[in-house]
Amino acid sequence: MKSKKAICSLPAGHTSLSFTSDSKGYGWLLRKGAFLNIGMGSLDSTDLRRRTADFCAQYKRLGILVGDPAEHFKGHSYLPYRKQGGRRIVGDWALLIGDAAGMSFPESGEGILPAVESAFLAAQTVLCASGDYRLENLDPYSTAVAARFGDTSAGFEGVTLPAGIKRMGAKMLLSSGWLTRRLVLDNWFLHRGRPLLATQLRDG
Repeated sequence: MKSKKAICSLPAGHTSLSFTSDSKGYGWLLRKGAFLNIGMGSLDSTDLRRRTADFCAQYKRLGILVGDPAEHFKGHSYLPYRKQGGRRIVGDWALLIGDAAGMSFPESGEGILPAVESAFLAAQTVLCASGDYRLENLDPYSTAVAARFGDTSAGFEGVTLPAGIKRMGAKMLLSSGWLTRRLVLDNWFLHRGRPLLATQLRDG
């Protein structure tokens, strides 16, 4: 969800990131000169309008956000890629990449890097198919994507702790500046240390 119709005390060029109270999502404010980008994502697809309003109200209480931008938000549900039991990303003469394939990181929902990397994998597969784009020649793309992205559902859905324990753990994690920087920012959002994808395209 995104909205630009709001007044914000955040300095230009700065970003504010905040997780929801149930740790099932997060939102951000990004000041771009005279424009304000507001976004929010949640693993819980129920009552998104209320969750968005609560998120904006939190920033209003802090004095960062002025006005009521929640009414201007537009959003959509998103079905993430899964290694097992998810959508088919390969067919005769067809490959799905990026958002079309549900490519995103489970911790952050960020999809730009997965979109770029899946595009390179798709291009490599197309070149190796040598003009014969039947399913059997494009199926190596499925294998390559599964190897690169694994089962992205495991980041959250694989954790079966009670909601109260999860909230407590999230509070402890975010109360530590060191852990926030190393785990949340560097690992979940910036993906520092992630092995680079070999991007040299070769005609097989």
